[in-house]
Amino acid sequence: MRSRVLFIGFLTLTIILIFIRFAVLGDAEPRADQGSIIVWIQDLRQSLRFWPVDHADAGFVEKLITDEHSFLNILIRRIYLAQDHIFVLLSVAWFYLLSFPLGVSAEAQILASIIAGTLALSVFSVIPLSFRGRMEHKFSTETAWITVAAFILLAASSYLYLYSVIGIHNVGLLGFAISIVITQLWLSGISMAPPETRRQVDIRALVLLLLGQSLAIYAHYTTVFLLAPATFASLLFIRHVEASFRKRIVFFYVAGVIVIFLPAVVWGVISASLGPHHGDQGFATRLIWVLTQEGYSAAELLRRVMRWGHVVSGSLSWPIVFAGVVGVIGIARRLGNAFLFFLVGIHFLVGISMPGFNQYDRTGAYVLPILIVGAAWLFVVASNAAISAWRSDRPSVWFRYAVPTGVVMAIVLHGFFEIARFSNDVTILHWGTVIQRHVGVRRMAKDFHKKLPQGSVVVPWNYKVSHMFKMFRDNTPNSPYYLRTLVSLHRELKNNNIQQYLKRRGIRIPEGTPVYILAPEKFELGIPVSDVAQEIARAGFGWQAPMSVDQIQQMKLPAWLSLGQHMTVYALR
Repeated sequence: MRSRVLFIGFLTLTIILIFIRFAVLGDAEPRADQGSIIVWIQDLRQSLRFWPVDHADAGFVEKLITDEHSFLNILIRRIYLAQDHIFVLLSVAWFYLLSFPLGVSAEAQILASIIAGTLALSVFSVIPLSFRGRMEHKFSTETAWITVAAFILLAASSYLYLYSVIGIHNVGLLGFAISIVITQLWLSGISMAPPETRRQVDIRALVLLLLGQSLAIYAHYTTVFLLAPATFASLLFIRHVEASFRKRIVFFYVAGVIVIFLPAVVWGVISASLGPHHGDQGFATRLIWVLTQEGYSAAELLRRVMRWGHVVSGSLSWPIVFAGVVGVIGIARRLGNAFLFFLVGIHFLVGISMPGFNQYDRTGAYVLPILIVGAAWLFVVASNAAISAWRSDRPSVWFRYAVPTGVVMAIVLHGFFEIARFSNDVTILHWGTVIQRHVGVRRMAKDFHKKLPQGSVVVPWNYKVSHMFKMFRDNTPNSPYYLRTLVSLHRELKNNNIQQYLKRRGIRIPEGTPVYILAPEKFELGIPVSDVAQEIARAGFGWQAPMSVDQIQQMKLPAWLSLGQHMTVYALR
């Protein structure tokens, strides 16, 4: 079969899938972390200029901090507050660029997410075409059937279906899939090359590999823990390679990985030099969080082993998980390099050794497509073996009857699981709630914004509330301005630093501006929100006239927001 025919077929089916998924899931309820990215893109698109405004006697950093309407401020501020956001910059670029043709609304960014997640399926399904170390114009019928089987299983995955709406992880999956294809081509090329042509490291091929892996690493930080370790392990155990060449290629690859991570290291140093900030999410803090979410006793390690099995089987099915593991082992034995096997194994080991990686509602998706590819390979290879046995003069009873029976049973059982999930999509593991659209924040936020007068300022309780409401603005010049959170302003008030805090960031709220506060009825330690709001208005905004803080509305937020309380709308007058 010609590769062009297969690619055109996959592309056509992918476009159809994108339209179907958006038609069904276009109004799905974004989660808080997804809302954070949606708001980030909206703010970038609403920036008034790229460079900060020039101020006399002010250095570049001070100008950057002061001008919160500049593109650079909006971009860098997020990475400063959460350093690991440097590893999602390519995802941000994806949503930012697609916002020009699609728009900046939450619905438009869900479409951009679906496009990335569905394209990723096509790229994962063509991984088998890279097994020979080159993308051939023609390939065997067996290879064609493996790619077709992988595409069908990927497209029919209920978990990946709902996962396609959750934002930057889908761009991470797309980058991950592309990097796997490039890495598999590179490793297979090394393994299959004649010894006489394998005396020097092909620097151009290595640079292409590193660029491909950078796509995944800077699309989402989940891949940081998977790609480099799996590639390194594959190089150590790759067959048909002389020890001297293996040492050289490992050295050059490790050096290249160091170069890949240099931007993150440099940013970490620069960010630290700017001084500490509240709510620090620096690299060290995040790594400590990842490592200390649970303990390391034998019982806890076993619990994490069982959790991995529960998630992958609950997201797919036990027959596919078993077939996938056997398949990646079989691919390793046939090809002489075990890249896919090591990706699965390292995903499993990272989940055990780093408890914070156990956010399998998100990180689990990075192993499921690989298991599906392994299962597709096993089903096709086993079916071909059974067909050969039937055609043989001395047939094997095992391959004639047991193997095809096992393949059919595995596919049928998996089909029953998926049909049951699609027929009652709220039962889909982890993400069944995204389709509960009528109990979410979307309608609540849009109703709230309609009632606000022009030029209003909203002070949200915390950043989770801020993102969940702000992303549903109309994003016009008349849209309400979302100030820093009440928690942040109160912290600066207690430190007698609120005037300097607002001045340094160029935040001014003229007296008489309609201000609305989204907060619980009682602030910390039972302090009334009205008292906090009036103190902030006087000490921070410089308001002098008598003020009142009136409760005008109460809202019950969804349970999954984990706030455990009603939000009250206050009007500061």
